[in-house]
Amino acid sequence: MRTKYGRPATATLGLRAAPDGGTLNLAVPPTFGGLWLAARLADFTTKNPEVTVNLFTRTSAFDFITEIFDAAVNFGIPDWPGTETQLIAREQTLPVCAPSLFKRYDFTEPAGLLKAPLLHLVSRPNAWERWFNTQGVDATNVHGMLCDQYFIISQIVIAESGIDLLPEIMVHHALETDSLVQIGDAFETQDDEAYYPVWPCHRSHYDPLARFRTWLEEQDGSIP
Repeated sequence: MRTKYGRPATATLGLRAAPDGGTLNLAVPPTFGGLWLAARLADFTTKNPEVTVNLFTRTSAFDFITEIFDAAVNFGIPDWPGTETQLIAREQTLPVCAPSLFKRYDFTEPAGLLKAPLLHLVSRPNAWERWFNTQGVDATNVHGMLCDQYFIISQIVIAESGIDLLPEIMVHHALETDSLVQIGDAFETQDDEAYYPVWPCHRSHYDPLARFRTWLEEQDGSIP
């Protein structure tokens, strides 16, 4: 729904979703929302039936001034002015491939991964170089297909068209069902990079948001 000014449409949407109040407008990255939050949302709604969660996907930076979000989930370093944050979990990425590629290539040693088609996320172009460095493999200027969304890359990997470093949060189910195979050591992001829910300071006492934050704490960092 869109209007000339945007905000009335969002307000109307909130009334439709929860006419008695209790609406939480949450911006999330598509893959996080689809593969982590969606799998757990039923637990939140069961425990908080009076709260309706409206999800809006964002692949770029969120803006609490121009868009009516109560909170956003973001991956990065928590240095967003005028906001408060809460750690969900740090991210581990895993080198993975489809079972057929696992049989086709020799991944016994880390250097063996260089022989397979390597996929790259646009926002993390040096991920493979960093991973190979931790494995003691000299791999500079690694080339391969670029994509701007993890979800698309994960489907390309499942479709046997390449290998990539994918977040454990995104591939846990595929690994459990043998749709993907882990072919090397996990790589944990450095510094303070992690998944954080972020909200404007003035919204910190908003009840639906407070309930959502409490629920996140109950997840106990269960990524995946």
